Amino acid sequence: MSDEFNTTISYIEKMKERYFLALSSFYAYEALMEIIAPNIVGQDVAEKNVKVFNTFNNLFGISKETLRVYFFIELAKLFDVSDQSLHITKIINYTKSNIDKLTVNDFVEYNQNRNFIDSLIENYQGVKHDDLMLIKYEIKKYKNIIEKVKTYRNQYLAHDDIKKVEVNITGEEIKILFSVIEKILNMFSSKLISATSMYDRVEESAKDETKMIFDYLKRFEPYRLKEIDEKSKKDLDSIRKEYGISEKLKT
Repeated sequence: MSDEFNTTISYIEKMKERYFLALSSFYAYEALMEIIAPNIVGQDVAEKNVKVFNTFNNLFGISKETLRVYFFIELAKLFDVSDQSLHITKIINYTKSNIDKLTVNDFVEYNQNRNFIDSLIENYQGVKHDDLMLIKYEIKKYKNIIEKVKTYRNQYLAHDDIKKVEVNITGEEIKILFSVIEKILNMFSSKLISATSMYDRVEESAKDETKMIFDYLKRFEPYRLKEIDEKSKKDLDSIRKEYGISEKLKT
């Protein structure tokens, strides 16, 4: 198997790992926002969840901010153009420079242990120059959103610029960029190794697990308060006994 094929696949797999973590962080952040939103979960549930959030604010407050910073920084990095970094443009340029070295023989060697290998070989397409042009067009189409994310990353997160440009980015715009990256990475992997990755359940899993945590904490809270009360009474009894204080004070 050629070094060029190995390198290309390695780039794609590393990008997929980073993409999954960034996407998961985004939906976990969105879940923490929605769990306390009355218009989404209802007023009563939202108030109870806010109480849980505030009780464990050192965890949830920091987690929410950490998730927000992480997915913004990673999203910007995925669309970077630095020669020293790994990003979508790096994969495009590397593939373009080595497109003639990404052969069906590499594909066969990479997939030698898969079922229906003969059928896979027959349907092998490989990456074409037209594919790379379509990817570049897809990125250019959303250039304005990409630039907003990069500006926000540079001025608000990586640095704390005194004079910042006001940046307004919606959740839908973030989802568009995640969708673009997924589409591009799956195009590469489907054409080079006949495999794609599905991320359909990431949002559902993040939101279900967040709801589960809050539900558990709400159910646990009465027992926690009872333990605190019992311990306080026990400590008070020990103090009374130690200093000979009567439980009932005379008026």
